[in-house]
Amino acid sequence: METQLKSFVCTTKGQKVISIFGYTTKGVPGIEITGAGKHAKMIREKIIFLTRTRKLKIPVRRFVVCIDLSDIDEKENITLKNVEFPILLLYWYLAGLIPIKKLDDCICSGEIKTSGDILTKNVPIEVFKILKKELNPIEFKSLKLIELDSYNDKYNIIAPNLLLGHIPSLKFKTNYIESSSATPTNCFIA
Repeated sequence: METQLKSFVCTTKGQKVISIFGYTTKGVPGIEITGAGKHAKMIREKIIFLTRTRKLKIPVRRFVVCIDLSDIDEKENITLKNVEFPILLLYWYLAGLIPIKKLDDCICSGEIKTSGDILTKNVPIEVFKILKKELNPIEFKSLKLIELDSYNDKYNIIAPNLLLGHIPSLKFKTNYIESSSATPTNCFIA
């Protein structure tokens, strides 16, 4: 089984759209995260901890999750904190824990905490402009946003609290600053 989804990261040159893809094999069981450099181990351990503390049954398979940062210049400073939620979604999807047919037409961003808090980040307007250039019109129109409290009514929205509602002890919060405003909107930190 294999799949991918879109996400975005903030760089010194603005927002960049990235792909996160993964697959399963019959190799040595476990999860491998590539493309995240020194952050890969910490992200992997958070995901394993969240999965184990919720007593979720994962098939005995090898899971590989890759973050494609090839379009980002090495000199740009980026933070991978907001790709934790898409990686978790992809892993749980590959393990058969998420009731959705496919993730290939989805985009999301967010951070996960070991307490079970998932801080989703809404897709900024700048990212829509990038996606409109990158995707063909049919793909762009069928794009699904996995976000909480969406301010965008032009796209199909999948609420993460409904998608993952069957998994115990997860709390969803929105953590973003709308690109057209300097005021946090629905921000639990403020």
